[in-house]
Amino acid sequence: RFLCAREALTAIYHNVLRKDLMQRVIHPAVYAAYKGPNPDFIDRPHSPDRFPAGGWEIPLEFSHGAFRFGHAMVRPEYQINDLSLHDLNVTLEKSSVNDPANMPLDETWMVQWSRFFEINGSTPNFSRRIGPHLSDGLGNDQIFPAFDETARVGLLYRDLLGAGLAGMWSVDALIAEIGNRRPQLIAASRLLTDRLYRVDQLREWLVSGQAYGALTDADIETLSNEPPLPFFILFEAMQQMDGLQLGLLGSIIVSETIFGAFASDPQSAGGGSLADQLNLISGEFYLTNVLQEIPDISSMAQLVEFTTEIADLQQAVPAFL
Repeated sequence: RFLCAREALTAIYHNVLRKDLMQRVIHPAVYAAYKGPNPDFIDRPHSPDRFPAGGWEIPLEFSHGAFRFGHAMVRPEYQINDLSLHDLNVTLEKSSVNDPANMPLDETWMVQWSRFFEINGSTPNFSRRIGPHLSDGLGNDQIFPAFDETARVGLLYRDLLGAGLAGMWSVDALIAEIGNRRPQLIAASRLLTDRLYRVDQLREWLVSGQAYGALTDADIETLSNEPPLPFFILFEAMQQMDGLQLGLLGSIIVSETIFGAFASDPQSAGGGSLADQLNLISGEFYLTNVLQEIPDISSMAQLVEFTTEIADLQQAVPAFL
């Protein structure tokens, strides 16, 4: 039962990622190119010449670069439930190390899921738009203290330092390589195809925001010509998509990785219907399809509603929905 349930939950989770999360955060043109059963990968997950020994691995350009975009989406506060509005600083500091006297957490910390997903017409805590700004709480010097001679604090500094030390491809090199292999994916973006325009746009934004970072003219020229990858991904989303989704370069890196992971998983590789996947999973353990009553769950809202129904949580106190 445990093995069957685990595989079923994984299939549902992959379906939610593929059809809900990725569609929300990825540029529509890139999502259309990767959402099908056999995407034309730039780095092929099963290519023996590209990944000869250990198989496909998560690229640093994803883990230390593009996927840090989630940090920019974090809100300064969250309405957890009908009882509580939690400031981000308070939330981050709430741990058994920092506040042992008030542990375990009380019911004011119970999540009401309609506050996080659109359920029955609810208005959830929408994320911040993607851009080169983080909520003040992520600069908390108690949670993210200084650790080197610069005395810089905050999560953003750690993201940028990690990116600088990881040895990733530069923005220019990535654009050039993708342009060689899949020119159709970046042709619509002047920010990617026109380097002089890209440098000018970066310079203009950095000059306008100088007061925040006290950047010198030399700093601005360096960052405009050689932007750190996580910074450029945030800038591209802001400049190209008004922060509502990732831009083309960020979307390609994230899609290559997430859909590449699906392709390396035998259960998810075909991209078939959830019902077909669950039927195959059940067949590994049982003579009949014990998972046939599970609906086509393709969003987190649907998963929460299904959980509410099967666990009889409609009248839960504190409220589950």
